[in-house]
Amino acid sequence: MAMISQEGAPSLEVSFQITHMSLGQTTAEIGGYDHWETRRSLHSSQVEEGHEFLISDAHESPREELASISSPDHYTPMRRSDVWNQSRKVDADGTILKGRSVQTGASDEISNAISAHLRSLQLTPDDNLGKFHLRRFERTGDLIDVANAISANQRAVQLTPDGHADMPSRLSNLGGSLLRRFERTGDLTDVTNSNSAHQRAVQLTPDDHADLPGWLSNLGDSLLRRFECTGDLTDILNAISVRKRAVQLTPEGHANMPSQLNNLGSSLLRLFERTGDLTDISDAISAHQTAVQLTPDGHANMPTRLSNVGNSILCRFERTGDLTDVRNAISAHQRAVQLTPDGHVNMPTLLRNLGNSLSRRFEHTGDLTDISNAISVHQRAVQLTPEDHADMPNQLNNLGGSLLRRFECTGDLSVIADAISAYQRAVQLTPGGHANMPSRLSGLGNSLFRRFERRGDPTDLSSAISAHQRAVQLTPDGHADMLSRLNGLGSSFTCRFERTGDLTDISNAISAHQKAVQLAPDGHANMPGLLCNLGNSLLRRFERTGDLADVANAISAHQKAVQLTPDDHADTPSRLSNLGGSLSRRFQRTGDLNDVSNAISVRQRAVQITPMAMLRCRLA
Repeated sequence: MAMISQEGAPSLEVSFQITHMSLGQTTAEIGGYDHWETRRSLHSSQVEEGHEFLISDAHESPREELASISSPDHYTPMRRSDVWNQSRKVDADGTILKGRSVQTGASDEISNAISAHLRSLQLTPDDNLGKFHLRRFERTGDLIDVANAISANQRAVQLTPDGHADMPSRLSNLGGSLLRRFERTGDLTDVTNSNSAHQRAVQLTPDDHADLPGWLSNLGDSLLRRFECTGDLTDILNAISVRKRAVQLTPEGHANMPSQLNNLGSSLLRLFERTGDLTDISDAISAHQTAVQLTPDGHANMPTRLSNVGNSILCRFERTGDLTDVRNAISAHQRAVQLTPDGHVNMPTLLRNLGNSLSRRFEHTGDLTDISNAISVHQRAVQLTPEDHADMPNQLNNLGGSLLRRFECTGDLSVIADAISAYQRAVQLTPGGHANMPSRLSGLGNSLFRRFERRGDPTDLSSAISAHQRAVQLTPDGHADMLSRLNGLGSSFTCRFERTGDLTDISNAISAHQKAVQLAPDGHANMPGLLCNLGNSLLRRFERTGDLADVANAISAHQKAVQLTPDDHADTPSRLSNLGGSLSRRFQRTGDLNDVSNAISVRQRAVQITPMAMLRCRLA
């Protein structure tokens, strides 16, 4: 039975936030997204940020004073004429407590800040309470906190008169809290409402206002998140448009310019992942690199900006196969990790990005040191992530991907068992209806499929098909990842056909692969892999039915796959081998010597350009 070159495999998607919102400031975050789910396309997390929340030294006070502030006796009865002044005092005290909590990480001080602002809200409503609930949500992951933040921000907006100067900032805070909940639950209603709030904030802000770049950046973020969930190109194009405007409106030399460039680069990277246009990825790399160059040494955001440089360079490597890019990506990620203090909240995400880049290099060189290091880094990221943290499914998903890569090289069944366990746990921890559920199901399906190939247990194959079918069903029409999920489903159907001979399975496989090819835009980075798997499924049906139209279409698909793959790309040998196999099959049927001569020629070329390390891995 001929082997099929499988290119469908799990995605690596990430999600992590650092959100600091204050009057006239934008959000700062590390964003989550689904990624291309082919065996040779494990993407990394993209770190996004906005203006940082600053704590003034003038607000620092001894712990004894903080304790006094949080005490009810700190506030005495007052005349009605003093209500406004007292309200501002309570509000300021809450801000002191919040500042202290940022510096110490003490959850009791966050709670005291919330209590102080609750009293302020009773005296005269403001929008600070929502910010403090949001901060506690980011530490605890308790959905009640983010719901309270949204409620407080909605009330602040409702109580703000039309035309009031604070309306845009309160709308922006409302949009930010809605977006945080969306990132946890995947509810599209939240991200749509977030977009509406941010758009209104932009509309109400004059063109020459200092806060407009910040509001534009926040709008771009919510548009980007919706694109990542729905795949609607209009959203990503609009996100890029508003972020370019934010950059244009930010004065040269302004402290926020690196953040604006960083976020623009992230949006351009997402567009490249959808269209495959190398101009977009070049622009993304340029924006990220400029952001790093403009960031002072020792700046708190330097690690995240370096990580984004690594991510964008890695994405170009996956398209071109240039090993210089993957080396530079690994270097950027390693530096990001080195600059991050132990115990820092961003460490798991930065480790994950490093692990993904090491996995990518392993897939192109076959060096087992890289995949061993990748697994070690991913395991550390999982260990550093709290059990109930919203990002745990992402960490487990990426760990599963690196374990799967090592299994594919070593065949160690204990490794694939660990991979399946990681994927299963990621799926179990993902809320129903979450935007990332399809990618995690796809990863689970791929790992079950790989174990089936080794053990031949039909239960694994049936479970793999079920996971892939569910992933496809949950993916919105037009979503960029629909291609990879159809690809994985088609590969599983092909494998079951090879076991059972049921023509319904191979017809379903061909249908899935054809749809994936049809949905892929011209120039898409993964088009060669999609064509390769389509050719393999057509060849399988030819071997069963003898229909020469199938083998002719298989050869055509493989020829296109080879033509679209650069000569120095790591996948070129396998694609040449598949083309040679389809030519050999037709020769066996027709006796045409041209076919056998061409088959020998392409297979000789495949052997000549295969790296020795990869040959050793395949023969192990």
